[in-house]
Amino acid sequence: MRLGGAVRTGGGWGAFCSRRGPGDIVQNCFRYHLSPEGMMFESAARAVDSAVVPAGDSAPELQVRACSDIGSTVYAGPPDFLRAIMQKADEMAQPLSLTPALMMGQGLTADLRREYADRGIAVTQCYATADLGLIAYETPSAEEMVVDERVIVEIVRPGSGEPLPDGEMGEVLVTTLNPDYPLVRFATGDMSAAIPGQSPCGRTNMRIRGVLDRVR
Repeated sequence: MRLGGAVRTGGGWGAFCSRRGPGDIVQNCFRYHLSPEGMMFESAARAVDSAVVPAGDSAPELQVRACSDIGSTVYAGPPDFLRAIMQKADEMAQPLSLTPALMMGQGLTADLRREYADRGIAVTQCYATADLGLIAYETPSAEEMVVDERVIVEIVRPGSGEPLPDGEMGEVLVTTLNPDYPLVRFATGDMSAAIPGQSPCGRTNMRIRGVLDRVR
């Protein structure tokens, strides 16, 4: 497992996926149709020399068969869809070779994370949007997200843009200096809070608590 080495691809996704590498086969269950997330994860996985199965987010039985026949080692996709695959695998009495899981999106509850851990699947979650790409990703503690170095994040009072102190929940504004698609103080509509201090994992960038709510 490679823990360092951010790769500039797919809007910074390589930094999130760089904990995987050669020899891994990623079962990519993010959508490819009318959504950029499938290609974002695929480009990042390929950048760290992982093979990719463009599986999409349907047909759990076919997912189980593909995982078994191909020997997929990594799940990438929505939090709840992995449970559907696992349940179908149990019905088919088919063991899965998936051990780590890279997830994005709503639905990763503490109970679901524990369920995956009980099956030997280590989950890492990221925070991203279609416009911005990767914004932040979990550290091994899973109690924080470290902001990706390619974006600038502010936590502000919704509607005013007033910066809020660490620990106070507010709207996430993101600036990305992507020369092809620059965005300045892009309002995500998501609510989070900054965590003071440096991550125990050694990363020195800003920490946030993930997505806590939506602006109402």
